Amino acid sequence: MVKERAKAGARALSDWLRRCRASVGEVRGETFRRLLEMLVLLYGVEVWGCGRQLGPVENVQMRAVRIFMGVGRLHPLASLQFEMNVLPVKWEAMKRGIEFWVHVMRLGEGRLLKEVMREAMKLGSRVKWVRDLRMGLDAFGWQGVDMQALSGLSMNEVKHILKCMAWRRAREGWREETRARPKLEVMGRLMDCECKARCVENDCKRQRRMLMKLSGGTTELRIETGRWCGLRRDERNCTMCDSGEVEDVDHFLLHCTGLVEERKEMDRLMKETVDG
Repeated sequence: MVKERAKAGARALSDWLRRCRASVGEVRGETFRRLLEMLVLLYGVEVWGCGRQLGPVENVQMRAVRIFMGVGRLHPLASLQFEMNVLPVKWEAMKRGIEFWVHVMRLGEGRLLKEVMREAMKLGSRVKWVRDLRMGLDAFGWQGVDMQALSGLSMNEVKHILKCMAWRRAREGWREETRARPKLEVMGRLMDCECKARCVENDCKRQRRMLMKLSGGTTELRIETGRWCGLRRDERNCTMCDSGEVEDVDHFLLHCTGLVEERKEMDRLMKETVDG
């Protein structure tokens, strides 16, 4: 089923990209978000997925994001998800699996689906779906939660709690990745400042691409290209000025004397937008 959903999503992706380019040209950010949701990659995931083996499905989703953002396949996954503000597929799948479990167990007595689920729960880890459900409950910190514990909550409240927890876990995962990968330093600083992702809102693909590469650590600055060549960090000096500083994002945007005129223009545009 995962393979079938991935194939269907890939076909849909190619089809709507082609149609959009032919009819309206460049797609805007909010339109792209809605199109991404309509790929229906996770249809039925409550039954067949629940968080396992979802790599092919996520690959299709992130391929769409890479095309829209204008970055290559080596751009970090965490950066793509952060900038698009999309919940990682595994968390969305586990969330839906738990919601499905709660919904079925609240059905009236005598319903066939509820009886089947009860039998599956009795068999426990011998049933793959139950193993996936327990994995999801553990990931959400709901070990030992049963229907009695949730009896005081409406279905909408359960969904809201699960959604908030999924986003919290996703952001924790992104933060861990920014700490583990030096190239995601800028993204980590943006998250520390609680800055909202803005690349997707930029209607110019060239500008959107550059902002993505700056925040995701895939620019052609010496801090990156020097790593490819095996240079130590202190050896990745800027070649556009004679300051001897490492050419990282801070130097590029704020200090490089080879970009004085461009920086004046940036300051002017910033003052039109930001007070203080």
